[in-house]
Amino acid sequence: MKTYRKARVVSVEGGEAIVAIDPLVGCGHCHEPGGCGGAAGDGLGLRRTEFRALNTLGAQPGDWVSVAVPDQGPRLAALLAYGLPALGLLAGASLASLAGLGDGGAALAAVSVALAAYVLGRALARLPALRSAMKVEVVEASLSQSRCGSSL
Repeated sequence: MKTYRKARVVSVEGGEAIVAIDPLVGCGHCHEPGGCGGAAGDGLGLRRTEFRALNTLGAQPGDWVSVAVPDQGPRLAALLAYGLPALGLLAGASLASLAGLGDGGAALAAVSVALAAYVLGRALARLPALRSAMKVEVVEASLSQSRCGSSL
């Protein structure tokens, strides 16, 4: 399955469009006392997100588009970017402790294995099968106002 979101095309590079998606806004009580302030997007990682999408429809900068995000894509990306290094950190520390290397050795092993796991995750993310599982694509485009006016 796929999730569909509206986005604006920022630029086009080859067969890909760089699209910007605004964050999902929560309950609407952001600015009230006790509200989370999520609509402001400060400090919570809720700022506009830009990423590459396969542009088979020929969308141009300024166009509004619908993008299809594979449901497993964000989970897979998070697993490769965060889960694998976290497991490497724990595995390195555990193995060094079992080997009796002490605190310094455990810390060094934890960081080393986490770094190796991060590099492995980056390499796995470049595999064609995983890239296609995470590929975002433009599925519908609406012309920007400037393009609508120039076509008349």
